[in-house]
Amino acid sequence: MFLMNQEKINAIFSQKVRILLEISAVFILLGLVSFVLYKMFFAPKPFDTLSGNIYLTLVPLGEKVADIYRFDVKTRQFEKVFNDNFIKFTGKITPNTQSVAFVSAKIDLTSTFFLPSKDFLQVKLYNRSEKNFVSLTESNSINKRLGNWSLNGEKISFTSQEEGSDINTFLEPNKWTVNVVDLQGNSQFVDSGTNPLLSPDGTQLLFLKNDGIYIRTLSEQRSEKVYDSAFPDVTHVNMKLGISKDGESFALGIPGRNQLLLFDILSWKPFSLRLIGDIGLKGKEAFWPVFSPDGRYIVFQIADSPVNVSEILKNPFLIVYDRATKKYLTLTTLNDYDFNSAFVDDWSDIALSLQNLSDFK
Repeated sequence: MFLMNQEKINAIFSQKVRILLEISAVFILLGLVSFVLYKMFFAPKPFDTLSGNIYLTLVPLGEKVADIYRFDVKTRQFEKVFNDNFIKFTGKITPNTQSVAFVSAKIDLTSTFFLPSKDFLQVKLYNRSEKNFVSLTESNSINKRLGNWSLNGEKISFTSQEEGSDINTFLEPNKWTVNVVDLQGNSQFVDSGTNPLLSPDGTQLLFLKNDGIYIRTLSEQRSEKVYDSAFPDVTHVNMKLGISKDGESFALGIPGRNQLLLFDILSWKPFSLRLIGDIGLKGKEAFWPVFSPDGRYIVFQIADSPVNVSEILKNPFLIVYDRATKKYLTLTTLNDYDFNSAFVDDWSDIALSLQNLSDFK
């Protein structure tokens, strides 16, 4: 009797195990089918939404004048944006796309200064609808570069260098200052440093000092270090910070270390970030990361790492990284331009060109 009951129990148990295995096999099969269907029809394809216009500051080889150029991602063609008698650096389009800001000075080819001008560079704003421009600064600083706009387009950050022209002074972040200016020309000095990035609400500023990345609430008097990026011999102004339009991600390019670090900003108040990883390319210096309008892509410049510091960077290219698929795409060579004066400025859906902008007077 006991053996018969045991046999029934074993049979029932075996049947249940078989049913469980069959159910598991069905779920595994459904999972595999779902995965294949997702990959075929729903998963992001590398660069499938890549579009828009990348804006760069460029100096064609053999020339001295820097100006803003538009690179059409679809056609892979460059076009000079303005046609006038002004030098222009670091063009930044307002979030509502109605205006473009840049650092500018009138061209004077008789100047013996590195820039062919006898005027100081100023932050200027061009209004597309009114077709005029205004100067937002009137300061006697040798160099200026723009940071970014606040999300409401009422403030823009910039960095300036008040004195000194030797290479060490130029490259040292603490020899520069970070500032914010509004549309009425009211400028606020924030701290020594460079590469300033406004928070989306315009109340805080991220920037680079000699020993790391700092944040400053504009209404307060103290800056706080949030990331230690002090590397001997490589901490300099070309360690460019780039931030996504929504203020939720930023990138740090570290030439000299072949690194391009990607972060998520978890919170602005209090400030908290998380390192996602290094998206740099082996053996390549990475410069000037800029996010696409939707934040999916990051464009940046690369060049071969020099064997020694006295060598000129060679084989410059414009590269885009797809965050969704973790793939890289070479957009174009920059061999026709002076790499030392080549900056990636902005990425926008709007196509500024000579056809839709009037000349400066």
